[in-house]
Amino acid sequence: MAIAAIGISSRKALALLDDQSGYYDPGRLMELTGLEPKQLQQALRMAENRTLRWVVSRFTRNLQGELSESERVQITLRALRTRIRVSNASKEGVAARMWAGVYQMNLRRFGVGRPTGSGYTVSRRYEEGGFLAQMRSGHEGVFRRVTSRRLPVLEQGVPIKQHAWQAVEIIMNDAEEKLAKELKQSIKYLQSKNGVR
Repeated sequence: MAIAAIGISSRKALALLDDQSGYYDPGRLMELTGLEPKQLQQALRMAENRTLRWVVSRFTRNLQGELSESERVQITLRALRTRIRVSNASKEGVAARMWAGVYQMNLRRFGVGRPTGSGYTVSRRYEEGGFLAQMRSGHEGVFRRVTSRRLPVLEQGVPIKQHAWQAVEIIMNDAEEKLAKELKQSIKYLQSKNGVR
């Protein structure tokens, strides 16, 4: 399966907490916050997981907009979310990650469609020479003949890969700042919970 993986850089976000230091210094961070290393790790996990939810939400909305505008198809957020897998940050030191399937999507996923003229229309997209067919396996899709002969045929779909990377680039510019904000909130929460000032 082709995937695009996104990992959140928590080291840079930790460095952003200390404006005086250009790099992540655990000792200085403990001194600044008054929290123990385990508590700092807990704050980081909380922040990473919240940021991951934000990334998934922004990614699906941006991808939906990209597909609608450039590919002339309408797709629901639910359909896009089925292509996304997430892994939350854990105590074992695993970082929060998101994987998105980037194989092209069958045009049939965007609606029933109808034959029009010498092609087939699904949503707002017209495929010249396209037709709806069901394969022996039961798979149904919109196909187009490659030559003037009956076979071979090529299944028509919507490319996801390029649009997914564009959506990722837009999000990742803001993701580290979002992570730093979430980390500050998590640290404040743990400070108040543990009576640290």
